[in-house]
Formats: sequence, C-alpha cells, structure tokens
Amino acid sequence: MSVHFVAHRLFYFPIQNDLVLPFSLYSFSFLSLFLFLSLSSSLGIFSIYLISISNCIETILSDRRFKSKKNGQTSSWIHWIWAFRFVLIHFLLQNYDYSGKFLVEKLRELPDEFEVMRIWNRSVGEPGVQGLETLNAENLNDIDLVVEVAHPKIIADYGEMILEHCDLFAGSPTCFANQELLEKLRNLSLMHARRLLVPSGALWGANDIQKMADIGSLKGLTVTMIKHPTSFKLGSPLFEINEQAKLKEIEETVLYEGFFQVLCFIIDCVYSGSVRGLCPLAPNNVNTMAGGALAAHNLGFDKVKAKLISDPKMTDWHVVEVRVEGDDGFEVITRRNNPAKPGAVTGQLTYYSFLSSIKESKYKPSGIQLC
Repeated sequence: MSVHFVAHRLFYFPIQNDLVLPFSLYSFSFLSLFLFLSLSSSLGIFSIYLISISNCIETILSDRRFKSKKNGQTSSWIHWIWAFRFVLIHFLLQNYDYSGKFLVEKLRELPDEFEVMRIWNRSVGEPGVQGLETLNAENLNDIDLVVEVAHPKIIADYGEMILEHCDLFAGSPTCFANQELLEKLRNLSLMHARRLLVPSGALWGANDIQKMADIGSLKGLTVTMIKHPTSFKLGSPLFEINEQAKLKEIEETVLYEGFFQVLCFIIDCVYSGSVRGLCPLAPNNVNTMAGGALAAHNLGFDKVKAKLISDPKMTDWHVVEVRVEGDDGFEVITRRNNPAKPGAVTGQLTYYSFLSSIKESKYKPSGIQLC
C-alpha cells in the first residue's frame, strides 16, 4: 500500500559545520512555503493542512532518514522548517484469512493511499499468495510496512528480521506476553527507528487508558471477554474446560479467572488472573487483552486482570467489558457488543478498527505505538 505523508520532508539549518546547504535552497523553501500558505488560505483549507502537518511532526522527527549517521539519534543542531512532498509507502500483508482478505479488499479501494505489494500466508492456495518460505530480507527491501494478522508465532519468528528492514503492524500482540520478546523488539524498533504498531482492536478507550498510565494515575484494569464456545481456539487446560462448556445450552462457563491451576478441572477457573498467564492459552482470542496490557504500561501483563467466559447465549455478539480504576475511587466501566456469529474468532467491527489503525499508524513515531 502507499501512504502519502503531507509535510514529511523538512528543510533544516545547521548551526555547526557538519552540513552546509546552498542559500538558494533556503530561499526556495521559504518561497514554496509562502506560496503554499497563501494558496491554502485563499481556498479556506489552511486549517485542515495545518492539522495534518502538526500530526506529522512527531513522525518526521523519528524518521530513520533524518537520523544522525553517527549514533542513530536525531541531530540536536537541526532546526526544522516546513516544506512539502509526498512519500510512497509499500505495504505487505501476512495471512490471507478472514481479516487478511478484508484488509486487502479495503486497502485496494484506496489506491491513492495504499499499495498492497505482497501477501504471505502460512498455507498457499490462492493466486498471488506466497508461502512463508519467501519471507526473507530480499523480499523486504522494497517494503515500508508489514501488517501481521495471522498468529503471534509470526511475530516471534520473523519480527526481528522485519524490523531490521521496515515497520511492523502486530495484529497478534498476545506474543508480547513473552517479556523477552517484547523488550527485544522494543529495542530493535528504537535502534532502527522503526514503528512497532499495536492496534487497539476491540479495546474501547485504549487511548484514555494509555494517558492514565502515562501520568501514573491508572491503578487497575480488568478486561472481560465473552464469546460463544465455538469461537475459541484454546490450549490445554482451557480447551478441555471449553469442550464441557459446549455441552451446556444456557449456562456460561468462566474459563479463566481463578488462582490455582490444580483446581482447573474442579471449578471453572485456571491458575492466574493476569493477562500474561492467559495469552499463551488463548493466543488467537485475547489480543484485545494484550493490547490493554500494553496501553496500561504502568501495570503491564502481570497486573492487568483478565477474565474469559464461554457463553452459549452469545450467538450474535462478542462482548468486551473494560473496568478502569484510578485515584480517589475513579472508575469507568464500558461494555462493547461486537457483532459476531458463533465460530467467529474476531468480531466484524474489529476488522474496521484494524483498517483505521493502519491509516493512523503513518503519524506515529518510532518504538512501540498503540494505534
């Protein structure tokens, strides 16, 4: 996909002798800026472009092409002035299942913004779809953004190589319950000035949670997910508990909330109420919770609480309940009913949330970023 960045390249004035630009270039930049602002103002659209420009500034300053070659950091002696050009970003998709097909279809409807370069899938069968054996450095040379919507194992196996060449959109953030992997990819994204993008998905209020975490006022976060028994892809022992839940017609079954693993076959619970404990057991089903743990970074995967419920009455919805706790009794509780039929792993509107996140991602700086 191609993405156009307005106000992406900026001219600069060095105050040391590392770089000297011709005066004519400075004059040209000022003249171009003056003409653009004059035209925009006369057309009544200046405010729109100004918003686009301000949203781009943080992205610009983190762009790897404007980093110092000495230490990979933004040169402190550079002063930026607005100018304008367009940058083409090529897009690559991993996985061509339900979410993958949806994203390819929608992105191809936006040819002025996105260009789908390649599609990789774990299994090959459809025209234009490549196998993972071709996911290598050579095939990443002309790619600016890889979108993963397949399985957390893809991030674990290929994330390091991808970030060495381009940005990465991690649609399966349950992989980051592995703290070692999280730190390694975080450091790589900063080292190479890449974006490691995590979509908010079905997590309502993700940005507000992150803001509270940023200032340390977030004291608690509990995410509860309720789905039809056939919508789960689970590992043991949750798999066995859910198989029993499928035999029930009305009664819901709590798959995950308790404290002791040894009780998991006696009562409907498993050993830990944390998101970190749940992610390896339900890697395809709790990406919303993993996104919550990343947004609530002052709590993290160990302190964000998770509750997973299998309910045969959920024939039309996936339900995500979020409880946020702050200082002095502050509390926000939301319930999101996401249209989904039995057997669907991902709710319908989450696909659109992913699409919006891909569009938003172009304004993000390097490092791990929620979008």
